[in-house]
Amino acid sequence: MLAIATGAPLADIPPPADGLDQWPLARGRFTTPSDSGWIYFRTPTEKEGVYSYFCGIAPGGTLAGCDFVPDSAPEGTNQTIVDSTGARYVHSDTPTFTRDVDALPAGERLESGPAVCGATYQGAVTCRIGDHKFGTNGYLE
Repeated sequence: MLAIATGAPLADIPPPADGLDQWPLARGRFTTPSDSGWIYFRTPTEKEGVYSYFCGIAPGGTLAGCDFVPDSAPEGTNQTIVDSTGARYVHSDTPTFTRDVDALPAGERLESGPAVCGATYQGAVTCRIGDHKFGTNGYLE
């Protein structure tokens, strides 16, 4: 959580619609030898009380998602995904996006094809494909 000079916390809101495109591309180890074409990332775990998300982008940017759902998600779901048809919560028997990769720094992005994901300074992840997007802080569009 970030706070302004008065100590009041900043709202945990998603970046503006064009905000992700303005963030710099991240550099790091975001691929694995066994998952050709996939891009994976996690969020930093250095902040006390901040949950680390494990997320990824499929080859060609056809799908992006995280092995996480907010408390408000339907029971039985354990992943948040977005593709060309929209953002939604789904169930997977195995983690799809959890890999041993670098953390994506806040305010930076990763992209592949039409998919782009970024980590906000409040700790949430936002992923977008076309007009559809999600945030790990509980919004689907």
